[in-house]
Amino acid sequence: MGIEDNARGPRERELVTFSLGAEQYGLDIMSVREIIRMPELTRAPQSPAFVAGMLNLRGELLPVIDLRLRMGLPPVARDKRTRVVIVAREDGNFGLVVDAVADVLRLDSDGIQAPPAVARAEDACLVSGVSTLPSGRLLMVFDLDALLPGGSPREEAEGGAEAGAGATVIPLAPAGDAPCRLLRRAA
Repeated sequence: MGIEDNARGPRERELVTFSLGAEQYGLDIMSVREIIRMPELTRAPQSPAFVAGMLNLRGELLPVIDLRLRMGLPPVARDKRTRVVIVAREDGNFGLVVDAVADVLRLDSDGIQAPPAVARAEDACLVSGVSTLPSGRLLMVFDLDALLPGGSPREEAEGGAEAGAGATVIPLAPAGDAPCRLLRRAA
């Protein structure tokens, strides 16, 4: 039995899929810690508009990002399908508010393509790939490092040098070929 004989093929990716409005999005399942119902949140003063608030999850304080606002979509009333996807990153855990969680999909890595160049400007940099589902609909795959405040270590180093002391730098897009913006907020 070789290394490639595991449950997931070597070229497959498992994604937790969810909806924001009529669109379908996905996150790598390895970054998802758990999915919970929408709790009451405490708003953090002077935080960016897309930060929905803070959550105390079993003694751990987590910032919660409203993905609708992060993606520039209009806010909607939260309902019984609204969920918070708890994701893990090296620098900590975050919550992501989504309209509804759909499924866990296994996709061939070759079936996930880079977004077209025209779609890679500004906040579209948050999407690292696009795949066509069996239904014919498109599934956009989020780049978790670009999605969350703090971005990638490369961006923090670049942004920190520009921002100087006394400022928090929140990347709004990943580093790379695509145009990217930074939001600076006084500390």
